[in-house]
Amino acid sequence: MPNLNHFICTKLAKLSQLAMMVRQSVEANPRSLPENQHLISHFKNDLTCSWRAKSQSFLAYRPDNNELMSKVAMRRIFNSSFFQYSTAMLYLNTSMYHRQRCHNPIIREMEIAWHAKHILEMASGLVKSKDTNQVYLVLSIFLAGIFSNDDHDRHRACELL
Repeated sequence: MPNLNHFICTKLAKLSQLAMMVRQSVEANPRSLPENQHLISHFKNDLTCSWRAKSQSFLAYRPDNNELMSKVAMRRIFNSSFFQYSTAMLYLNTSMYHRQRCHNPIIREMEIAWHAKHILEMASGLVKSKDTNQVYLVLSIFLAGIFSNDDHDRHRACELL
């Protein structure tokens, strides 16, 4: 079975390493910003392409009757991984270095809004189902609330937190 959860966890670990490197580089030398933006863009493009391929492979996988993995468990893994993917995309567009949001073109603002809404919708569903034991919810909801331009979404994030 395709291991979507392992894939996204590995990408998140690499994202945190890249973020630390970019912040240090931009703080030490503000002129390095274009080079670091290129690194961020490359990582983001790679994550997007990899996510599409891995998620399609995961969704196309059909366990046979002898496997213990149920459709419910597979849906849970997919939703959790998709939630983390949206968090990574939000982070890549907003939080890689100080004042990154000031450098975003309109198309990225639309992407930020989409991922913020997706995170809040999924988190709302988890809270309604009383499935709130996932630690990963807090940072994701916080980022979605902070970076959303929609007052309703900001309020919703505060309620969820």
